[in-house]
Amino acid sequence: MLAKVQKWGNSQGIRIPKSILENANISSDEDLDIKVVDGCIILEPFHRHQTLKERLKDYDGNYQCSEWDTGNSIGREVL
Repeated sequence: MLAKVQKWGNSQGIRIPKSILENANISSDEDLDIKVVDGCIILEPFHRHQTLKERLKDYDGNYQCSEWDTGNSIGREVL
């Protein structure tokens, strides 16, 4: 697909067709990481790291411990 670089204020920009954004799972107003690799401009969704507070916002303090299967014994670790 062909696109043209155009002047937008003090910057330059291109318009990205909706179909391209949909194929890349990028939505409007989403932050992008822009880098140049071997002369090519790469645009990737930018995923900001969550703070501990953001990660724990839905945690109510109630932890339910459950059993898990560690597999069969190997060797003499069984007492």
